[in-house]
Amino acid sequence: GSPGACTVTPVAAEVDLNEEVRRAQKVEAELSDLDSQVQKTAESKNALESYVIEMKGRLQREDAEYITAEDREAFLQALQATEDWLYDEGDDEELAAYVAKLNALKELGNP
Repeated sequence: GSPGACTVTPVAAEVDLNEEVRRAQKVEAELSDLDSQVQKTAESKNALESYVIEMKGRLQREDAEYITAEDREAFLQALQATEDWLYDEGDDEELAAYVAKLNALKELGNP
């Protein structure tokens, strides 16, 4: 070389495209699982809320004659406590919490 001339050597950055694709697919699958979990949780919360509203209405109407006053009052209290929980600390719970609450109410409501 001539004086003052620089030699530039290109540095090849090797990218493993297959690895990048695998990573992207893994992230996509995790997001899909998360979306599914969020949807199931929302559906369970809605099912619990619907059950509370339906049963409160039924107890105040047609089913009142098929249950003792004591059992009716206890069930109404449980329904009200669940409704209060739903709109307070239960507003953003895990799927299992909604399922457990619904199952507990159904045990009371369908002895």
